[in-house]
Amino acid sequence: MKTLMVIAWLTGGVADSQSTCAALARGGREVILTQSCSVNTLIISGEMAAGTYGLNKLYAKHPKLAVGIGIAAGAFRVGIAARNNRVQR
Repeated sequence: MKTLMVIAWLTGGVADSQSTCAALARGGREVILTQSCSVNTLIISGEMAAGTYGLNKLYAKHPKLAVGIGIAAGAFRVGIAARNNRVQR
């Protein structure tokens, strides 16, 4: 389950990062982060690294909670990516 948690979490982050860059390239505007693909990728990568560390720490004492949060947060990020993919100029 720990592997599934980490895969879901990281997949969501990668999908969000890639779809954000694609939306910016199509003329979209980022509301929360910057208008730079590379800066946004660095921010999201840092968030993914810190989140992975945090989830692993939480997993040590509360594995079910950590797995639930990791999967839910990853799914949420995939939802953001789906929305980003609909952005048009």
